[in-house]
Amino acid sequence: MSVQWRTWRSLGLLAASLVTAGLVVAPGAAAAPAASCELWTGVPPPSPGAADNELFAVTAPGFCNVWAVGFYRDVADGQALSLAEHWNGTAWTVVHTPSPDAGLNILSAVSEASLGDMWAVGDTGSSSTFILHWNRVAWTQVPSPNPSSSVNILSGVAAVSATEAWAVGQYFAGASGDKSLVLRWNGQNWTQVAAAASGSKSELTAVTATSAQNA
Repeated sequence: MSVQWRTWRSLGLLAASLVTAGLVVAPGAAAAPAASCELWTGVPPPSPGAADNELFAVTAPGFCNVWAVGFYRDVADGQALSLAEHWNGTAWTVVHTPSPDAGLNILSAVSEASLGDMWAVGDTGSSSTFILHWNRVAWTQVPSPNPSSSVNILSGVAAVSATEAWAVGQYFAGASGDKSLVLRWNGQNWTQVAAAASGSKSELTAVTATSAQNA
Protein backbone atom coordinates (compact mmCIF):
# COMPACT_ATOMS: atom_id res chain seq x y z
CA MET A 1 0.00 0.00 0.00
CA SER A 2 1.67 3.22 -1.10
CA VAL A 3 1.86 6.32 1.04
CA GLN A 4 0.44 8.35 -1.87
CA TRP A 5 -2.68 6.15 -2.01
CA ARG A 6 -3.14 6.47 1.73
CA THR A 7 -2.82 10.23 1.48
CA TRP A 8 -5.51 10.76 -1.16
CA ARG A 9 -7.89 8.24 0.41
CA SER A 10 -7.43 9.67 3.88
CA LEU A 11 -7.82 13.28 2.84
CA GLY A 12 -11.33 12.37 1.75
CA LEU A 13 -12.02 10.62 5.06
CA LEU A 14 -10.60 13.58 6.96
CA ALA A 15 -12.83 16.06 5.17
CA ALA A 16 -15.92 13.88 5.59
CA SER A 17 -15.29 13.40 9.30
CA LEU A 18 -14.74 17.07 9.94
CA VAL A 19 -17.94 17.99 8.12
CA THR A 20 -19.83 15.40 10.17
CA ALA A 21 -18.38 16.83 13.37
CA GLY A 22 -19.40 20.34 12.40
CA LEU A 23 -15.81 21.52 12.13
CA VAL A 24 -15.97 22.22 8.41
CA VAL A 25 -19.13 24.01 7.36
CA ALA A 26 -20.59 23.20 3.94
CA PRO A 27 -21.64 26.12 1.69
CA GLY A 28 -24.97 27.53 2.83
CA ALA A 29 -24.86 25.63 6.12
CA ALA A 30 -24.17 26.91 9.58
CA ALA A 31 -22.76 25.23 12.66
CA ALA A 32 -23.35 26.61 16.13
CA PRO A 33 -20.15 26.98 18.15
CA ALA A 34 -19.82 25.18 21.44
CA ALA A 35 -20.06 27.43 24.50
CA SER A 36 -16.52 26.63 25.63
CA CYS A 37 -14.58 26.83 22.38
CA GLU A 38 -14.27 28.64 19.06
CA LEU A 39 -15.27 27.66 15.54
CA TRP A 40 -12.45 26.18 13.51
CA THR A 41 -12.50 28.24 10.32
CA GLY A 42 -10.05 26.24 8.27
CA VAL A 43 -6.72 27.22 9.83
CA PRO A 44 -4.52 24.24 8.92
CA PRO A 45 -3.01 21.99 11.59
CA PRO A 46 0.75 22.32 12.25
CA SER A 47 3.27 20.88 9.79
CA PRO A 48 6.23 19.87 11.96
CA GLY A 49 8.22 18.22 9.18
CA ALA A 50 10.43 20.08 6.73
CA ALA A 51 9.78 17.44 4.05
CA ASP A 52 6.52 15.47 4.50
CA ASN A 53 3.48 16.17 6.64
CA GLU A 54 0.59 13.74 6.09
CA LEU A 55 -2.59 13.02 8.05
CA PHE A 56 -4.41 9.76 7.39
CA ALA A 57 -7.25 9.61 9.93
CA VAL A 58 -9.30 11.75 12.28
CA THR A 59 -11.75 11.28 15.13
CA ALA A 60 -13.93 13.99 16.64
CA PRO A 61 -15.33 12.92 20.04
CA GLY A 62 -16.50 16.50 20.61
CA PHE A 63 -16.64 19.94 19.05
CA CYS A 64 -13.65 20.99 21.17
CA ASN A 65 -11.84 17.65 21.01
CA VAL A 66 -10.46 16.40 17.69
CA TRP A 67 -7.50 14.12 17.02
CA ALA A 68 -5.74 13.53 13.68
CA VAL A 69 -2.87 11.10 13.05
CA GLY A 70 -0.32 10.34 10.35
CA PHE A 71 3.42 10.90 9.97
CA TYR A 72 6.03 13.53 9.07
CA ARG A 73 9.65 13.71 7.90
CA ASP A 74 12.29 16.24 8.80
CA VAL A 75 14.25 15.58 5.59
CA ALA A 76 13.31 13.99 2.26
CA ASP A 77 13.59 10.19 2.39
CA GLY A 78 14.55 10.46 6.05
CA GLN A 79 12.94 8.80 9.06
CA ALA A 80 9.15 8.93 9.01
CA LEU A 81 8.04 9.94 12.50
CA SER A 82 4.58 9.19 13.88
CA LEU A 83 2.33 12.23 14.19
CA ALA A 84 -0.67 13.05 16.38
CA GLU A 85 -2.32 16.47 16.39
CA HIS A 86 -5.06 17.73 18.71
CA TRP A 87 -7.70 20.47 18.36
CA ASN A 88 -8.88 21.80 21.73
CA GLY A 89 -11.41 24.30 20.46
CA THR A 90 -8.90 27.09 20.06
CA ALA A 91 -5.81 25.73 18.31
CA TRP A 92 -4.17 22.67 16.79
CA THR A 93 -1.09 21.36 18.60
CA VAL A 94 1.34 18.53 17.94
CA VAL A 95 1.30 15.96 20.75
CA HIS A 96 4.42 13.81 21.13
CA THR A 97 4.13 10.20 19.97
CA PRO A 98 6.75 7.41 20.08
CA SER A 99 8.59 6.50 16.86
CA PRO A 100 10.44 3.27 17.71
CA ASP A 101 11.55 2.36 14.17
CA ALA A 102 14.62 3.95 12.60
CA GLY A 103 12.95 4.17 9.20
CA LEU A 104 9.16 4.31 9.16
CA ASN A 105 6.51 5.00 11.81
CA ILE A 106 3.02 5.53 10.38
CA LEU A 107 -0.28 5.97 12.19
CA SER A 108 -3.22 5.10 9.92
CA ALA A 109 -6.25 5.14 12.24
CA VAL A 110 -7.41 6.55 15.56
CA SER A 111 -10.41 5.93 17.82
CA GLU A 112 -11.63 7.01 21.25
CA ALA A 113 -12.63 4.34 23.79
CA SER A 114 -13.95 6.73 26.42
CA LEU A 115 -13.38 10.32 27.47
CA GLY A 116 -9.68 10.91 26.94
CA ASP A 117 -8.88 7.21 26.33
CA MET A 118 -7.56 6.83 22.75
CA TRP A 119 -6.04 4.19 20.48
CA ALA A 120 -4.01 4.79 17.31
CA VAL A 121 -2.68 2.06 15.01
CA GLY A 122 -0.43 1.70 11.99
CA ASP A 123 2.84 0.01 11.00
CA THR A 124 6.59 0.49 11.07
CA GLY A 125 9.50 0.14 8.68
CA SER A 126 10.37 -3.21 10.23
CA SER A 127 6.98 -4.42 8.91
CA SER A 128 5.51 -4.66 12.38
CA THR A 129 2.10 -3.66 13.73
CA PHE A 130 2.23 -0.36 15.59
CA ILE A 131 -0.23 0.50 18.38
CA LEU A 132 -0.22 3.58 20.60
CA HIS A 133 -2.45 4.36 23.59
CA TRP A 134 -3.38 7.80 24.97
CA ASN A 135 -4.15 7.81 28.69
CA ARG A 136 -5.13 11.50 28.95
CA VAL A 137 -1.49 12.37 29.69
CA ALA A 138 0.79 10.76 27.09
CA TRP A 139 0.94 8.45 24.08
CA THR A 140 2.76 5.17 24.78
CA GLN A 141 3.44 2.13 22.61
CA VAL A 142 1.60 -1.07 23.53
CA PRO A 143 2.92 -4.49 22.42
CA SER A 144 0.93 -6.06 19.56
CA PRO A 145 1.01 -9.40 17.70
CA ASN A 146 2.90 -9.87 14.45
CA PRO A 147 1.91 -13.18 12.86
CA SER A 148 4.16 -12.68 9.83
CA SER A 149 7.95 -12.52 9.74
CA SER A 150 7.82 -10.05 6.84
CA VAL A 151 4.70 -7.82 6.59
CA ASN A 152 2.23 -6.82 9.31
CA ILE A 153 0.01 -3.75 8.81
CA LEU A 154 -2.85 -2.24 10.81
CA SER A 155 -5.21 0.09 8.93
CA GLY A 156 -8.25 0.45 11.20
CA VAL A 157 -9.17 0.61 14.87
CA ALA A 158 -12.44 0.78 16.81
CA ALA A 159 -12.49 1.33 20.57
CA VAL A 160 -15.59 0.45 22.58
CA SER A 161 -14.41 0.87 26.16
CA ALA A 162 -11.30 0.73 28.31
CA THR A 163 -11.44 -3.07 28.12
CA GLU A 164 -12.64 -3.60 24.54
CA ALA A 165 -11.11 -2.52 21.23
CA TRP A 166 -10.53 -3.96 17.76
CA ALA A 167 -7.79 -3.37 15.19
CA VAL A 168 -7.66 -4.72 11.64
CA GLY A 169 -5.26 -4.92 8.73
CA GLN A 170 -3.26 -7.58 6.92
CA TYR A 171 -0.21 -9.80 7.14
CA PHE A 172 1.81 -11.74 4.57
CA ALA A 173 1.49 -15.52 4.89
CA GLY A 174 4.10 -16.57 2.34
CA ALA A 175 2.76 -18.80 -0.41
CA SER A 176 -0.78 -18.21 0.89
CA GLY A 177 -0.52 -14.50 0.11
CA ASP A 178 -1.95 -11.63 2.14
CA LYS A 179 -4.32 -12.57 4.94
CA SER A 180 -6.76 -10.54 7.01
CA LEU A 181 -5.43 -9.52 10.41
CA VAL A 182 -7.78 -8.96 13.35
CA LEU A 183 -6.54 -8.00 16.82
CA ARG A 184 -8.60 -7.58 19.98
CA TRP A 185 -7.86 -5.63 23.19
CA ASN A 186 -9.25 -7.19 26.37
CA GLY A 187 -8.14 -4.56 28.84
CA GLN A 188 -4.74 -6.15 29.41
CA ASN A 189 -3.23 -7.11 26.06
CA TRP A 190 -3.78 -7.34 22.31
CA THR A 191 -4.30 -10.82 20.86
CA GLN A 192 -4.92 -12.11 17.34
CA VAL A 193 -8.43 -13.32 16.50
CA ALA A 194 -9.10 -15.74 13.64
CA ALA A 195 -10.55 -14.00 10.58
CA ALA A 196 -12.25 -15.36 7.48
CA ALA A 197 -10.13 -15.12 4.34
CA SER A 198 -10.86 -15.39 0.63
CA GLY A 199 -8.17 -16.17 -1.90
CA SER A 200 -4.61 -14.89 -1.75
CA LYS A 201 -5.44 -11.21 -1.23
CA SER A 202 -7.45 -10.72 1.95
CA GLU A 203 -7.07 -7.27 3.51
CA LEU A 204 -9.12 -5.35 6.06
CA THR A 205 -8.87 -1.57 5.96
CA ALA A 206 -11.46 -0.39 8.49
CA VAL A 207 -13.53 -1.56 11.45
CA THR A 208 -16.34 -0.28 13.65
CA ALA A 209 -17.82 -1.72 16.85
CA THR A 210 -20.98 -1.01 18.80
CA SER A 211 -20.35 -3.30 21.77
CA ALA A 212 -18.03 -5.97 23.09
CA GLN A 213 -20.04 -8.59 21.19
CA ASN A 214 -20.61 -6.70 17.93
CA ALA A 215 -17.80 -5.55 15.63
